[in-house]
Amino acid sequence: MVGTWIAIIFLIVLIATLLKDWKQGVILYVIFSLISPNININGIQLSFEIAAFFPFLILLLLKNRKIFVIYKKWSYKQILWLYFLLVFVSALLSMIKYNVGLPVIPLFGYFRIICIIFILQALYEENIDYQIEKIITPVLYINFFASVVQLTIPSSVQMFYDFYFKSSLTPLNEVLRLGYFNRAYGTFGTPVLLGVFSLFTFSVYLGFLIEIRPIKFLKIKIILSGIIGIMALSKTAIIGIPVILIITYLFIISGSIRLKNKKIFLIPFFTILIGYVITQILVYLNVPILYYLRFLNDPLRALTTRYSSDTGILSGTYQLISENLVLGVGPSEIRDAFLGDSMYIGVLYTTGILGLVLYFGIISISILKVFLLKRTIAIFCGIALLLAGFAAPVHLDIISSIFVAYLFSSAEMKKTSKVNEV
Repeated sequence: MVGTWIAIIFLIVLIATLLKDWKQGVILYVIFSLISPNININGIQLSFEIAAFFPFLILLLLKNRKIFVIYKKWSYKQILWLYFLLVFVSALLSMIKYNVGLPVIPLFGYFRIICIIFILQALYEENIDYQIEKIITPVLYINFFASVVQLTIPSSVQMFYDFYFKSSLTPLNEVLRLGYFNRAYGTFGTPVLLGVFSLFTFSVYLGFLIEIRPIKFLKIKIILSGIIGIMALSKTAIIGIPVILIITYLFIISGSIRLKNKKIFLIPFFTILIGYVITQILVYLNVPILYYLRFLNDPLRALTTRYSSDTGILSGTYQLISENLVLGVGPSEIRDAFLGDSMYIGVLYTTGILGLVLYFGIISISILKVFLLKRTIAIFCGIALLLAGFAAPVHLDIISSIFVAYLFSSAEMKKTSKVNEV
């Protein structure tokens, strides 16, 4: 019940803040959605993101109705409604073909995240870098602290289980059975999402460093964002962060992005040094970090368990995709198909080739736009999304919405406009 009361207090704070300042309310809603314990009433678990959404949306509309205005010249976020329509149509067709029910909860999830992207883009209209930094930094600090507690205090398992377990997200069952955390979970209920958050935040902070944004404690934040990914034993972070760095240097050498801070070339040395220290600490704590570091020698091997048609956990999903290649089957659960490990397979399963072209067409065009405008931070947001997608279905997700909205907002800025600095 402690977790439920914490979530209720967060909800009261959110409502009070929204009544005074809608922008600060948006920031708090996203932060609380990423750190708040679940609300547990009579055995029913609800995440804060879901429980607070309608009060949040209603109050927000009362404060600023222009957020959801549809413009004649379609923006990137408006095209997401076409994707949602495609998801809905695919779900209806699968009801007829496979005699399944309408997946109301997943459809509501798509609707909710698209609304959040609209809201975040309204927030990003002014001081875009300042706003995203205000969201991700508290979440980073809290998850670093939570990860340290999880790996050093075995008795914390029960508390984190009570706070973050829900039937739709079950990895905490395993650590409860073990009686200790064998890897960090942070406040996400799964190390996979902690690794995804690590990759996104590292990419944004790296962009801030290259662009010489006046962010307080920026180097510490870069270090912490990498450390939580290592503590999570996340292949997404362990492989993705070096890939981001390699892409960065290739862009700099080719002149694709402007080099404003030559200290960027020192990052690999500090990364290796800090990585070595953290590895030794994790080995001392009996965390199996060495197994995951082996994937640096053969990164493609990390995809075997996810994508192999013979042994991978997605093997049962490929048959459904082949049967519904054009439109997919929507987010309906059919034949126990598993979609939790891939954005690409998830989009193909849900909306087929048509959805794959539509969604990644939006993302690709927006990345190309910010690339041409040399907006480094937004470029890294897009690349991080594409990399994280190999590990989790983050195409429309509360974590990725922060960075997708940043990417879209940066792409929609006029060429002559200047991105606001903190």
